[in-house]
Amino acid sequence: MLLDANRLATELEALPGWSAVGPASPGPRSGGSEATGVTREGDASGGPAARARGGGRIRQSPDAITRTVETESFPAAIALVNAVAEAAEAADHHPDIDIRWRTVTFSLSTHSAGGVTSKDIAMAAKINELTR
Repeated sequence: MLLDANRLATELEALPGWSAVGPASPGPRSGGSEATGVTREGDASGGPAARARGGGRIRQSPDAITRTVETESFPAAIALVNAVAEAAEAADHHPDIDIRWRTVTFSLSTHSAGGVTSKDIAMAAKINELTR
């Protein structure tokens, strides 16, 4: 089950370094932003966005959570990725991983659910343990 924006904001407070990305990120069409949710102006066509909260604004959960880690060296970055790979296999929940020399970016989303779930929060916590 997808986490709503309020619950995700609470979960992210306990996960240093992680942030939300996706529709909840401020963009040119957003009406504003809150910690992890975006409020978008209603749709003039009278569609669901226009009806949400009395014709005003809707709050959306993000597509993913992400964290970037700077390591001491390229071999340290690879060692971190290998440790995360083992944890991901054990949990059967795999992050997207981008390695750029000493910089590793992890992105978590439950694709089958279409966004962030408790599985992503649990894997983010495990990644935080491994980066200490």
